[in-house]
Amino acid sequence: MNTARFLFFLVLTLAGCSSVSIRDYAETTPPLVMEEFFDGTVVGDGLVFDRSGKLVREFRVVIKGEWNGVDTLVLHESFKYSDGEESEKQWKIDAKSGADNVINYSGRMQDIVGSARGRSVGKAINWRYDMKVVADGSEWTLGFDDWMWKIDDSLVINRIKMSKFGLNVGEILITFRRDRS
Repeated sequence: MNTARFLFFLVLTLAGCSSVSIRDYAETTPPLVMEEFFDGTVVGDGLVFDRSGKLVREFRVVIKGEWNGVDTLVLHESFKYSDGEESEKQWKIDAKSGADNVINYSGRMQDIVGSARGRSVGKAINWRYDMKVVADGSEWTLGFDDWMWKIDDSLVINRIKMSKFGLNVGEILITFRRDRS
């Protein structure tokens, strides 16, 4: 078998592999309702890994969320990185209830290309979006596959896989904590 044919069959095989679906979490608890968990102050600690899995950066983010009680959540994010860099971001997220206990989200932020689309079912939320990222002085647009899982009323775990042209370029892990006392 020649190389081109082998690569073609490899791509078809990998494309046919099943992936995790938000529906896999339909029966899980506690439910993650973004506009409830992120309303108020939440602190996140994060790790950034390169494509080989090497830890390359750490950060803390303080999020101040404002839910309008109807359909819009605004998140004011303040990042402090281990290398001394600081940045501010703001998300505006619209929530809309759908069928079968699904919450559909659409979000905008200054670095997002177009809008982010998310769905929440059970204890999980999955976001998909493209975002502009600056690395080594160059700007790149990366694809983000962003998953969050609610562990309890004070803890959400976030795992983000980043890709370019469908290839893994890195991963981010974040623990979000809020004080419910």
